[in-house]
Amino acid sequence: MQNDTISNITVLGAGTMGSAIAQFFAGRGFDLALYSRTEKTLANALQSIRENVIMEAALKAGKDPDPKCGTKADEVIGRITTYTDLAEACRNADWVIETVAENADVKKAVIEAADRAMPAGAYLTSDTSALNIYQFLETGRPDRVMITHFFNPASVMPLVEMVPGPETSSETVACLKEFLEKTGKQPIVIKECIPGFIANRLTLALAREAYYLAGQGYASIDDIDKVITTTFGPRYVFEGIFDLYDHIGMDVGYAVAKDLLPKLCSSTEVPELMKRKLEAGELGVKTGKGLKDYTGKDPAEIKKERNRKVIESFSYIEKLF
Repeated sequence: MQNDTISNITVLGAGTMGSAIAQFFAGRGFDLALYSRTEKTLANALQSIRENVIMEAALKAGKDPDPKCGTKADEVIGRITTYTDLAEACRNADWVIETVAENADVKKAVIEAADRAMPAGAYLTSDTSALNIYQFLETGRPDRVMITHFFNPASVMPLVEMVPGPETSSETVACLKEFLEKTGKQPIVIKECIPGFIANRLTLALAREAYYLAGQGYASIDDIDKVITTTFGPRYVFEGIFDLYDHIGMDVGYAVAKDLLPKLCSSTEVPELMKRKLEAGELGVKTGKGLKDYTGKDPAEIKKERNRKVIESFSYIEKLF
């Protein structure tokens, strides 16, 4: 199968990731089958997609929503067919993307059921963010199975981490990579399935030091976040870590690394501050308190506001490039 023959896409799972992935591809003109076990979840997904399309269209236009935004939402929703029967959802798919719960047993059952129902030449990928699916999956198409890790909100975030398995064919990698690029995504290919892939490893490496600094009382949580958002955070929009070191100069980078690396946190344990918050039931936005206090704020509204900032940021970045 060539990437220009991919026209019917099936998304398994209608939660946060599944609905956003469905929105992304339907918004680019593809027929989309969206599966969930319950009609209620599907109805909620369609409502979320409608709201997001309207908000994104308005923000990109730099104005408040107007009737045209609603028309665009109708067009996107019109390309999505919902199913509570997994086999029916997969029957005509050129590409099936699994986005169900991050649980090996659940993913194994869903992916293998999809494999049995799909056309022989179709691609089958998982949106897992951490699991090595190749350790437990048994499918009749190992050459066409791969991890495609999207990022939230998937309707906006360009990155997709592509992780082939030991039997994934080079044709599958090349085809899906080219297809994703044509839709506007910016996929990267990780040569083998390593724990955490790339983005989560980089994020956790930074988080470990941030938790350590806060736990030792060197600075407040707000101020540590401010260091990121007012220095290298915005700068990473246009240059990566290796770009940065090329600009710093390897001589300066080497001198700083030689002096500072022995003094950084190198613990392999979960940070104490994180453990204390977990034990106290302070899980973050969803419980009203975490590292910061969200008392009296609606978690749904906080999520919408965060998504709005993501959309505005990436709309601005698109204009830069």
